[in-house]
Amino acid sequence: ITTASDLSAGFHTYAVEWKPDTITWFLDNNNFYTITKTGIAPSYWPFNDDNFFFILNVAVGGWFGGNPDGTTVFPQTMEVDYVRVYSNPYTLVIDGRDKVFSGSSQKYLIKNGSATSYSWTLPSGASITGVQDTNVVSVLWGTTSGTVSVDAVASCGTTYTFTKDVTVFKDSCQFIFDDFQTHRTMGYTGSTGTYNSAWTNPNTTNTVNTSPTVGYYQRNGGVQYDTYSYEAELLSDVTKYENGQRVFYMDVYTSAPIGTTLNLNLEDNTKTGGTYPLGRRSIFAVQTTKRFQWERLKFSMVILNNGVWPNQNSTTSASQVNQVTFLFNPNNPSGGPYTSDYYYLDNFMSVDPAACPVITGLNNSYNDQSIIVSPNPASGEIAIQNNSTNPSDIILSITDILGKEVIHGKITGASQSSSTVNISSLAPGIYFVNLISGEDRKVKKLIVE
Repeated sequence: ITTASDLSAGFHTYAVEWKPDTITWFLDNNNFYTITKTGIAPSYWPFNDDNFFFILNVAVGGWFGGNPDGTTVFPQTMEVDYVRVYSNPYTLVIDGRDKVFSGSSQKYLIKNGSATSYSWTLPSGASITGVQDTNVVSVLWGTTSGTVSVDAVASCGTTYTFTKDVTVFKDSCQFIFDDFQTHRTMGYTGSTGTYNSAWTNPNTTNTVNTSPTVGYYQRNGGVQYDTYSYEAELLSDVTKYENGQRVFYMDVYTSAPIGTTLNLNLEDNTKTGGTYPLGRRSIFAVQTTKRFQWERLKFSMVILNNGVWPNQNSTTSASQVNQVTFLFNPNNPSGGPYTSDYYYLDNFMSVDPAACPVITGLNNSYNDQSIIVSPNPASGEIAIQNNSTNPSDIILSITDILGKEVIHGKITGASQSSSTVNISSLAPGIYFVNLISGEDRKVKKLIVE
């Protein structure tokens, strides 16, 4: 605390009031400073997550106040009369994920205090599995977003109500975490380089990425391990990625040389502040194959933490993963010089390889005239006419008969009514044109001559 008063002239009362999403500091009962969860966004707010403790010390040196010099008076003392902790029922908080997939089971609990009884209320379609009247419940989510609330009766008989808003997403074979436009389901939490979430696509004349707006990231040339992170509320079962049931993809356009490595780490951000690789559970990697061109990169798992990494003091369980961190060219040689290449990013997504090719049950969409693909059969190019009234962006994915994606793009803005797609690179055969808008998916069979 800094103040114009001489704090060494007498005793003063310092206080910290800690509530969900808010911390306020007091000096002699005067509100000195308040910080909120929204006030530090998009940085991560850790103060609702775990138990904390007090440290009282006389710090010497460092960035705050500067290092001691010849004018510094020693010795210095700090006299403390008392330390008191008061419990406030309003400091109770519902802990649990606020972004979930429908059909998933999530745990919610009351932290930082206790009550004599609890009564939980859920949105329509959600249900509690197991015991209801406890401080922790397992919620099986339906399809409706809403508020989780609990009436907690304190020992004095007073009832306090606490709430948590939860957004429910419908999972699909291809789920976009971040397209830097309408689908931004993962919050950016920080980076060591230069980041911009709304950058103009440097090249829209391609078959991979035609989005008008993409993300931009320039690597920090002063560090060996450059990182860019998302919160990972929706990664409720990371084992599906580790065993290959689901796969991470991302569109990348970069100035980095061909063969540059990009790593994707699944982490517990409450541990990653310690010695590397503390907090890392698994690492996925990919190497670029193009330069100054868009390409869709598929990440493959290369390491699963089994507790034997150097300096790994504790393992990170699947349920503890709460952060996705990208490392750009982490194989820079120790000591540098390090690269400062730039990367355009888009369509960070999850794909279910087994589910995406399945067309069963969608045959009726072949004759759906809200989307028209012509000509069919075709050779050089096709026209996609959107007769629907859905204003959302349309993701285009053309797959072969085995379900492998061969062309990817996006139909946006004025091009929604009519868009032309170059298919001259496709060999003759049967393909499927997948058109995805939000939770709606339509499939058109395409014959290439």
